[in-house]
This record gives sequence, structure tokens and C-alpha cells, in this order.
Amino acid sequence: MVAPKIKSVKAVCAIAAPSEPRHVLGLLEDNLEAIKEKGEAEVTLAGRSFYLKDDFIHDLQNHTLEKKLKELKGT
Repeated sequence: MVAPKIKSVKAVCAIAAPSEPRHVLGLLEDNLEAIKEKGEAEVTLAGRSFYLKDDFIHDLQNHTLEKKLKELKGT
């Protein structure tokens, strides 16, 4: 999250967004193995195609909203 790095940011709002990044992993279940094996794969979400790389999956698994919110409290 870039908000803590921008001094002029006073608030952050996410509308209709999952509360945890890991939520997206459930949407990618059918593609996780292919992404892991090939390093990337084409996936379809909400009728749209995307190419996702394994580093995106890693980020989903390792970033939590709670940790990011704690970073915001200090700014």
C-alpha cells in the first residue's frame, strides 16, 4: 500500500473490495497449480482474462490488511 508513503494522504477507502488480499486466492483455485508450475498463467476473473505471475500469488499469501492498517495508524 502506497498511502503511508504519501504525506498528503489523510484517509483511504476501499469500496466493494475484499477485506483480505488472500480472498483472491479462492477465486484462483483452479489456476494456482499452473501458475506455480509455469511461473505465470492466463486466468479468467469476472469474464475477463488476465496473465498472473507467481510473484502476485506470493504477495497475496504474504500481505495482510491488518499489517497495512497498522502502518497507516502511524502516519
